[in-house]
Parts: sequence; C-alpha cells; structure tokens
Amino acid sequence: MSRHKVPKRAAKLVAFFEGFSPEPTDKLDGFSTVGYGHLIAHRPVTAVDRQAVWVKGQRTPGRLTKKESLRLLRRDLERFADAVAANVNVPINWRQASALISFTYNCGEGALASSTLLRRLNAGEYAAVPSELNRWVSGPDGPLPGLVIRRAKEGRLFRPLRRPSVWIWNR
Repeated sequence: MSRHKVPKRAAKLVAFFEGFSPEPTDKLDGFSTVGYGHLIAHRPVTAVDRQAVWVKGQRTPGRLTKKESLRLLRRDLERFADAVAANVNVPINWRQASALISFTYNCGEGALASSTLLRRLNAGEYAAVPSELNRWVSGPDGPLPGLVIRRAKEGRLFRPLRRPSVWIWNR
C-alpha cells in the first residue's frame, strides 16, 4: 500500500498522455500495455494477451472499461509516487509532485533515481528541472513529438506559482 497520496492532477496528466486503449497494445519500447499505459509485460502483445485483459492483476475476458483502467492507473501511480518521495530530498508542492510522478511513470523509477534532473533538484536547483525534463524526449530515431509536448507540460506544471503554495506534498 502506498504511503504517499497521488495528486489528482498526476492521474489526469498521465491518463491524457498515455491515452486509453481497452485492448492490449504494443508501445514503442516493445512493452505491452492496456488501459492508460498499465504494463502487461516487458514484451510485445501476444495472442493470449488479446484474448483477455488484466483487471486487479488477473486476466479477465473482454475489454477493459475506462472505469477499470482508471482504477488500475491510480494503483500503478501509487508506486511511482512512492519512488518520487523516496528520491526527492527537498520540499515540493502538489503540482511539482504531479510533474515528477508523470515523468517517472513514463521513464521509470531507475531513470529518475539516476538522473541529473534529480541530482539538481536535490541540490535545490528547482529552476533547472523544466530544462532537465526536456532532455528526456528521444526515441530510437530522435525526438518524439508526443514526448516533447509531454515534457513541456510537465515542465510548466513543475514551475513554482507566482504566489508560493503553502501546500507541500507530504513526504
């Protein structure tokens, strides 16, 4: 069970950029997913995957509904919220947490943990985070337009508000 609450904004952001697929699909990285990017396996979709979908960690016949997909997404995001909290050593607000959870969901916990982005953030260089996010846009053949847009949105979300927020994402 997650120790860190997933901001609603993080779930909305990830759902928007991942898109909804009621049936298993292959991603560019060769992984198979369903719903809003819920990972089925670290391999392409198989015929068995197409005959059933994953709900609550079990194969279920039929297609995944948006309601079931949102439930899976919220559960998946808990793990990434915990990863952000475990790695970020400086205070961040809910908007900043949402941006980092979206990034971590897309790139992985290891990518966050070993990134210059995290090193600079933990050094207190908050203003460097948007430009560091923009470094994570490449696919096998160069920058991917969807990732460029996603990182720009995450970067805008990470920037501090003009009036500082007293609401700090609870670590």
